[in-house]
Amino acid sequence: MNAKILVAFATRNGTTRAVAEAIGEALRANGSDVDVKRISEVENIVLYDAMVIGSAIRSEKWLPEAVEFVVQHRAVLCQAQVAYFTTCMTAAEDTPERRQTALGYFAPVLEAAPEVVPFAMEVFAGALNGKKLSFPQRLTVATQRLPRGDYRNLTTVQQWAHEIYPALAQTEGV
Repeated sequence: MNAKILVAFATRNGTTRAVAEAIGEALRANGSDVDVKRISEVENIVLYDAMVIGSAIRSEKWLPEAVEFVVQHRAVLCQAQVAYFTTCMTAAEDTPERRQTALGYFAPVLEAAPEVVPFAMEVFAGALNGKKLSFPQRLTVATQRLPRGDYRNLTTVQQWAHEIYPALAQTEGV
């Protein structure tokens, strides 16, 4: 029996959905039964052997619904194999300093549910389309001098999913 894996994500403008779907596709290629769902659409996480949870970044942290999801389901999550990912424009420029900054965006979720210990955490570059942003969001982007455009590398995303698959699959039959 193959592991049943949930890839749950929170997004504002759709960028994180494509990353979550790429993760799901790679995990399926390894033979697992995988559901890719927006966090708000997840009904029962007890059905899954392992979970990959991700969020877009706003104001240098995970979206509130993603943090709340982890907090709400921490009793189940701390008993399962869990990996976290995030998409953000900070990672568009791949430097050690930028990567360290982006890894810091996990702090609110790690602090909110410290008993949930992900075995892997990864940061992926996102996409930023100024036309989809509200006026206050455009001001924030201008102030932070974030790049615009699509910096997602779905091949890199899928490589990461293949790398974490053995850990996710070891819960098989639980």
